[in-house]
Amino acid sequence: TNNSCRNRVIVIKAATTTGLSSDTTPATYGLTITFTATVIESAPGTPTGSVEFFDGATSLGTSTLNASGQATLSISSLSVATHSITATYNGETNFQSSTSTPALSQVVNQAKLGQDQVARDHGDLRGDHHHCQEPAKEQFLARELELGEHVPDQRTGEQH
Repeated sequence: TNNSCRNRVIVIKAATTTGLSSDTTPATYGLTITFTATVIESAPGTPTGSVEFFDGATSLGTSTLNASGQATLSISSLSVATHSITATYNGETNFQSSTSTPALSQVVNQAKLGQDQVARDHGDLRGDHHHCQEPAKEQFLARELELGEHVPDQRTGEQH
């Protein structure tokens, strides 16, 4: 009997493709952005395991695939800039790993302060707390201010 002729089973992992989307772009600094990675398989079955999300080479976090082959990551700490976001499916016994391409360009813009917020913060910056109005009496104005624009004091009319 020749032992060199054994039956061999070779398992080839099925290829996958990873897609990536953002729930909002451009986004505003400080607000939550949710990224969704979708892993599509080239063979029957559903991929399992995890997806790691990256901003360039920096890991943003890892999330587990759900039964639909999707993983989400919600983040509010991206800086004001354009970020190059990718998602990498790590693969598993039956499925190969894959990375989303091209990278998703996530724009994060600077938040604009409304006049009411600037006015409320202005007293705190001067240490002038005894003139603050109660929140229920605050007036909310629709106009937004540019950073550095002077705000009139509603009590005295003085520009600050």
